[in-house]
Amino acid sequence: MLDTLFKYDFREVGRTMGPLYAALVALSVVMGALLGVKGSKVYAADDALSVVLTVMMIAWLLLFVAISVIMLVLVARNYRDTLFGSRGYLTNVLPARAVEHVADKTINGLIWAAFTAFMSIVAFATFIITVVLIDPAARQSLLEGLGSIPLGSVFSAQSGMLWVAKSAGVVAISFLVFSASAVSWLFAGISLGSMARKHPGLAKAAAFATLALVWILVANVLATTYALLLLVQVAFTVVFSAMSVYVLDRHLDLE
Repeated sequence: MLDTLFKYDFREVGRTMGPLYAALVALSVVMGALLGVKGSKVYAADDALSVVLTVMMIAWLLLFVAISVIMLVLVARNYRDTLFGSRGYLTNVLPARAVEHVADKTINGLIWAAFTAFMSIVAFATFIITVVLIDPAARQSLLEGLGSIPLGSVFSAQSGMLWVAKSAGVVAISFLVFSASAVSWLFAGISLGSMARKHPGLAKAAAFATLALVWILVANVLATTYALLLLVQVAFTVVFSAMSVYVLDRHLDLE
């Protein structure tokens, strides 16, 4: 049942996120092409192309930030609508336990967070590659830089590859842990706030603020090392998820 729930939730978020990812990559290509054409004259404000490029660059940077915020909003809205909103009746008559619903939504949010980070890297790489392919000066600079690297330094750099791999692993694990705790915090706030019969919006805001305050205070006290900080995030993910499961099991009221 978990895979069926996940399939529908993944598709629902993907209907909006897919076009956003495509827009981000497309804008990266256009930005790279324009920057490649302008070259060193990109900051000249005496022609229309420079003005267009400046405006597009601002929009491009804002899209990098907005796409993450939109992803979180979509994941949270999907959780609210399918469990506590207009589609709650249909979802909650399915032969699935509350823990399966919460696990499904959390995994869905975690995957979309990871995919959003990946697509941001792809978009930035696409931008750099486009600039290098179009701008002869950038391409020449890259070739000269590669040509000036001594062969001995290449072999010596291989010894640092293990350290790079370990660092990348730590970054990936940290990203997943913090993403899971953030998603479960969103779900717990929505769940607790939905228990209020009057002013549910205000109740959700209060739940978000209270949970975040406790989260920060406990992390500041217990997280004396980075490993402990990660353990605290895992613990809060479990606690927040347990809150959501408890509300769905004991206090769900769709009236």
